[in-house]
Amino acid sequence: LELIEKYGGRWATSDFEAGDAIFFGMFTMHSSTVNVTNRIRISCDTRYQLASEPVDGRWIGKKPRAHETALEAPLKTMAEAKKEWGLA
Repeated sequence: LELIEKYGGRWATSDFEAGDAIFFGMFTMHSSTVNVTNRIRISCDTRYQLASEPVDGRWIGKKPRAHETALEAPLKTMAEAKKEWGLA
């Protein structure tokens, strides 16, 4: 909510249940928190594009740069993220 107060927009959520799915475009800001429950959370990132459009090299191949970078980055606490975003 603090990001919305600073930058605008609106936060959307729902009472998701097993079997539910959510679809959104690649320009939709989205996130999730670290799963600290004893329940499984499954996520799938599937991307499509027109064959006539150039391929985005960040997301293809054996070691896609964009996914590798995310895995190498150390986890931040919410307090650290808020400070980085200017919300602290």
